[in-house]
Amino acid sequence: EAFDTLESMLIEKQGGAKEGWRRYFELPENKPCVDEAKFVASCKRLGFQDDAKNRKFFRALLAAPGRKYITYEELWRSTNKIGTTAEIATSLPPPLNPRPKPLVRKGKERPRQSSASEIATK
Repeated sequence: EAFDTLESMLIEKQGGAKEGWRRYFELPENKPCVDEAKFVASCKRLGFQDDAKNRKFFRALLAAPGRKYITYEELWRSTNKIGTTAEIATSLPPPLNPRPKPLVRKGKERPRQSSASEIATK
């Protein structure tokens, strides 16, 4: 739930989770590895005022025991949320063949449906 709230805040403030993470957590140092102090301060800038909860949240997000930092890629990959739907849709190339292939069943091609103009001329 806390992760979803963080993601929503980043999207609300910057238009995307990745852009928000970069703005609030990586800049101005331009470092992708965010330690606990930077995470707590960045959460506070986002509006999460309880430092104790922010520290607890940071520790819950760590990828492995002994780790001292988190990254955008680790967080969103571990939740299967690398990029938002809009970010993914704009980054995908157009399909090579936009027309669907005809459905073939038991060696027979599916009959083609008549278009509205063909029906009107019948």
